[in-house]
Amino acid sequence: MTHKRNRAGDESKGGKGRGRSEAMLFSLTEFAFVLLFLCIAGLGVLYAAYDAGNRQAHLMRARVDTLETEVVFLQELLDEKQYGVVPCWRRPEQQVPPLIGSVRILGPNAYTVEHRSGVARDSLPEELIPNVLELFAPDIRYASEMNCYLRVAVDNTTNSFAYYRRVADELRNHGLVVVNE
Repeated sequence: MTHKRNRAGDESKGGKGRGRSEAMLFSLTEFAFVLLFLCIAGLGVLYAAYDAGNRQAHLMRARVDTLETEVVFLQELLDEKQYGVVPCWRRPEQQVPPLIGSVRILGPNAYTVEHRSGVARDSLPEELIPNVLELFAPDIRYASEMNCYLRVAVDNTTNSFAYYRRVADELRNHGLVVVNE
């Protein structure tokens, strides 16, 4: 009888053990599925964050490119303003074009001064600077008020560089920048 009792006790213990292990296995399987779904959901969230980060990075790269272009432009303006004088044609109101007029050297004693508006005067050497100052008076006033410089083209139709140099020096002495040097 003891033998039967032990066997019945073993069977009852074995049955309980098998039920517990099946329940444990079922519980671990459910846990694995829950973990799998949590991992999939986590990967989805990570991918969404990665995609949003990529879009943000593209926008930031475009913004950086724009800002770098602006920095280059502003650096050019700072370089021009380093000594306090800038070209009048670069001022924001842009009232003055890059060239305010021209001086044409026709010979040793013959010049033509032309304003950008089309007004022209023939000049002798002693009349050259007074005619330049008179024709360009509004532009020169603007330049002195705004602390900027004006550009004048000098066209030498002669074969002598000395004439050109003399006219260019006289214009520079009156604060005009000569182009076509």
